Amino acid sequence: MSVSLGLSQRTFIHCGSLMDGKSKEILSQMKMVAEGVGTTAALLDLATEANVELPITEQVNAILHEGKSPGDAIRDVMERPSKRE
Repeated sequence: MSVSLGLSQRTFIHCGSLMDGKSKEILSQMKMVAEGVGTTAALLDLATEANVELPITEQVNAILHEGKSPGDAIRDVMERPSKRE
């Protein structure tokens, strides 16, 4: 994705996103880093701009911010039509 945006592969993008109350509560009680929780929505925005599909990131975002069950997310990724990527 970074190449599609004209960035080097080493470029690190950190953006925040809004989370629901439940996510904020869980994160406030954690004593470790929850990678990706605050960046999935921003990454999907960049992917849309670059016309790049990120099916796994889409499902992670749906779990974190839309209440999708992990089982449904895994099923959706696994049942996705095969194509060259």
